[in-house]
Amino acid sequence: MQWVQKLSILNIPFYIYKLNKHDCILYESSKNSHKSLIILHGIMHVLKVFTNNEISSTAILSDDHIINIKSTTNHLKHYYYKAIAFETTYIISFQWQDIATQDKVSTLILSQIIKSYENTLYRYEQMSHIMTHKYMKNRIVQLIFFLCQEFGVVKKQEIIVPFEISQINIGNIIGSNKVTTNKIIKTLSDQSLIKYSKNKKIILKDPLSLNYIKYKKYK
Repeated sequence: MQWVQKLSILNIPFYIYKLNKHDCILYESSKNSHKSLIILHGIMHVLKVFTNNEISSTAILSDDHIINIKSTTNHLKHYYYKAIAFETTYIISFQWQDIATQDKVSTLILSQIIKSYENTLYRYEQMSHIMTHKYMKNRIVQLIFFLCQEFGVVKKQEIIVPFEISQINIGNIIGSNKVTTNKIIKTLSDQSLIKYSKNKKIILKDPLSLNYIKYKKYK
């Protein structure tokens, strides 16, 4: 809870919110540009929702990531952002101007803010890399590697993603429908490359084989 400690030392007002699994927050990047939302603990999937009901994944964020990075595009109100909690998540909210008006801003909190921005932007880049793949199977494989790299727990030569992620969640992340997602997950499971447990956790059984798998075309 470094954010709580440092903001308390600087006497900067803040609020902490608890989100249960599947809870979500909605926001527009053009509004409340001086307000920051930072994840203290938890995992959230951030989507961009357009007024025509199209949805685009932007990032999967976790501890110390900033939820509402200010957009550099023009704000014509064609979209808003939706952040969904994959597990119980705690968020801290404060005003940037409260930090800027400090007589002596702590270099420690400034360095933490910069680091959070850098790490958050990296997560956006990772999602962009996943979405550059043309075929859905490639996207799912890349998503599995991402989840194992960022959150995975090694146990008995397997890598376990320690939180529940449904096939609907997977489809929403990569922009696939339920039928295609289920088909790809079943194929990977039948090939013993992954295991999808009854409690909806992904287990990577054979990283090398999954990495060199010959992808087939899935529409």
